[in-house]
Amino acid sequence: MIQTIAAAAAYTPPWWLPPLLTGAFVLAAAFITLGSLWLSDRRKLCREDRRQWDRELKDNYIGVAAEMGPLLVLLQHAGSHDLDVETMRGHLQAVIRTVRSHAIQLQLTAPTAAMWALTGLLSHLKEAEDELSGIGGAEYVDRSWSRRTWGLLGDTSVELHLTTESALRPPRSRKWDVEIWRRVK
Repeated sequence: MIQTIAAAAAYTPPWWLPPLLTGAFVLAAAFITLGSLWLSDRRKLCREDRRQWDRELKDNYIGVAAEMGPLLVLLQHAGSHDLDVETMRGHLQAVIRTVRSHAIQLQLTAPTAAMWALTGLLSHLKEAEDELSGIGGAEYVDRSWSRRTWGLLGDTSVELHLTTESALRPPRSRKWDVEIWRRVK
């Protein structure tokens, strides 16, 4: 036994073995760190991309809703007030221009369901404009036309709102994360 310990103590490794082992461990640690950082950065970049698309979707939806709100109020009260056809046509054309510009921007960011709802809204707006052009010599907007158009555009606006809302991720609060962590423990 003493001879074995003495032989082990007398053994000296080659001069290149300690630097080789140290270098191998350093390289292994460097590759592990590189892989970990790459995965972390990729995850953060994906999350930031998603937030950017959500922000653009939200901003464009707010632009469409801001244009549709006054038009819907105008249509709702058009039969009870004297609203001439040319004024209504001007409002419709302005809203169509704005909604089209937002639709072009949303083609890149919006999910398919939201784009279908926006396309439906645009087609209903165009139909309303065509119907208004077909009224002919009438000076004021008809109450039945304004009610029907108000209902149709209102329903389509609600559909656009719901599809946009479902496409957006709700922001997560830190408090909610802490509650989940406590339940997992």
